[in-house]
Amino acid sequence: MLLPIVRASLFMLGCRRTQAWLNRFGGKRSPQSVLDTSAYAATTQRMVDAAARSRVVTASCLPRALVTCALLQRNGVNAATKIGVRRHLGRIEAHAWVETDHDESSNADSSNGFVPLTAPLA
Repeated sequence: MLLPIVRASLFMLGCRRTQAWLNRFGGKRSPQSVLDTSAYAATTQRMVDAAARSRVVTASCLPRALVTCALLQRNGVNAATKIGVRRHLGRIEAHAWVETDHDESSNADSSNGFVPLTAPLA
């Protein structure tokens, strides 16, 4: 249910206000509330991606990343949404992904050659 709300919020309010709302919605719990952070992060990402692929809810990388990050932060995982750009076949492309402190190998895979923008989202 969160994906369509975030998607609509991005359209109506923009990225900064949507992320601020998600931060208030999610709040943060203690950093140790999830025992296996890497496994939890991977499972959360798979669940959000599956929901985004459904016929009911379609979502690009930005709403998926914002929802994944909010869910991880809500459960004490130190996560951040990243937005990056790259030049591919003469075009400029943009992508959003989530990075955590716990699994650097998946962070590199998530960026797929995109260079993160340096300004924070919020």
